[in-house]
Order: sequence, then C-alpha cells, then structure tokens
Amino acid sequence: MVHSCCQFWCTPNFHFWCIVSYRLQTDASALMAEVHNDAQRQPLILDGDAATAWLIPDLTQTEMTDLMKYKYPDEKLTTYRVMDGIYSAKVETNKPGAIMPYERPKPDLLTLFDLE
Repeated sequence: MVHSCCQFWCTPNFHFWCIVSYRLQTDASALMAEVHNDAQRQPLILDGDAATAWLIPDLTQTEMTDLMKYKYPDEKLTTYRVMDGIYSAKVETNKPGAIMPYERPKPDLLTLFDLE
C-alpha cells in the first residue's frame, strides 16, 4: 500500500520544480509489529534481487504485488525508540535520548521448579 506521497510539479515558467516522493508500506513483520503495534505496518524494504526487480520499467501489477509481499529479515533490522512528541514543534528534540536503541522485552521464562 502507498501510505504517503508528496508531489510538486514544475510551472510552465520553471518557477516551481517537481518533487515526487512515495513511501510504500506493507504488513508488519513480527519485530515491527512490536514496534508499530498500533498500526501493524512497516516500510517496504527491498534488497538484492527484489530491489533490482522493483526498478524494471515494465513491471506488471502482479509482479509489483508479489514484490510488496517480500519480508526483509528481522535479523537484519536495528530498531530505535523515538521519544514521545518527536514530531511536535513544542518538544525539544535536539538532545541525547531523543532516539535510543530499542531492546525487545525479554519473555518471562519459567523453569521446571516454577511449576506446581
């Protein structure tokens, strides 16, 4: 799915140039479901052959749909926790701690001695 886009076009007298930007998102992987737990989505990340295939000019709708199902391996991702209010102009974000590595919660492990 296309989550957001930004388009500007050039005027005939070239006073305003075209900028086009799209952010493609797909269903969240297990890791990203923890991070984006409200929205259950993540950016579409393509690498290697998948990235090369995406750039084929005559890609069919079916091929695009198949590529959007590609799941980048969670093991290759590094996640970060962004402080609350990061997008607010009222919050000072230019400080240490605005973005910190995200550590996955450790599951509560039971041993055989914990069971009764």
